[in-house]
Amino acid sequence: MSASVHKLLIHGADIIKELPLPVGLFSEDVLETNQKEYKSIRLFHARKTSRIDTNTDIVHWMLIASDPVIASKRRNHNRKRKPFPVEVLEMLDVFLIEPADDDDGDEETVNDNDEIDRQGLAQGDPLSALLFNVATMSICKNLNDSIFISQYADDLAMSVTCKDINSAVSELQPALDRVTRLLGDLGLKISAVKSKTCLFNRSRKQSVHT
Repeated sequence: MSASVHKLLIHGADIIKELPLPVGLFSEDVLETNQKEYKSIRLFHARKTSRIDTNTDIVHWMLIASDPVIASKRRNHNRKRKPFPVEVLEMLDVFLIEPADDDDGDEETVNDNDEIDRQGLAQGDPLSALLFNVATMSICKNLNDSIFISQYADDLAMSVTCKDINSAVSELQPALDRVTRLLGDLGLKISAVKSKTCLFNRSRKQSVHT
């Protein structure tokens, strides 16, 4: 009996158990799930210059995604991902809520109008953008698939492709209302002064302040 056959007969169960890629990974259920990923890659990561370029990008992505080695590495990576430890969340909570002790013994009085609110982070703090992204991460995932949303620090950009302006308004307005409501639940609000609406078409560009 060869060594390979002996290993399979004696240690077959252990080998299957330790495989990074489970048996039957590419079953019918998994293929159906992959259809959602193909749609996502077509909408967000494929070139839109022509149908040929789009299909080429999708095929290349499918070849990479169906590779067993890459798929197993992704599974292991996702399996190892863990949420923030409780200690880290408690540290952030204390850092954001408790005011800093900047009393240097100076008895100089400060007027009420000049009083500084020390609660939270200072404007421009590097940690501010990170915490905002963590707090609002779920908002970007709860919108319609037809709405494209990009986030950079505390700036949000929403876009949609439609044949006419009325269709664009009917698509964007519910999404904007939902984002406003979700931000309100977090104690945040959208600045109307800094908000801007841009309309683009093939022949002209028009910007409208809101």
